[in-house]
Amino acid sequence: MRVNKEESERRILNEQVTEILAKTGWSQDEHDFLIKFRKELSEERQAENDFAIALDLALEVV
Repeated sequence: MRVNKEESERRILNEQVTEILAKTGWSQDEHDFLIKFRKELSEERQAENDFAIALDLALEVV
């Protein structure tokens, strides 16, 4: 259930980002939202990469 909720939230955020990016000018709130979204996206990707590396290392030991 948690995964479905996270996927739904991610889809909504992606739609919001797409709408903002389609505009020619952004408000300060929109700009701040994009900065926060980019930071969180980067952190998620790093966490996934770290997990993949840990998995690779564990598989080498086996």
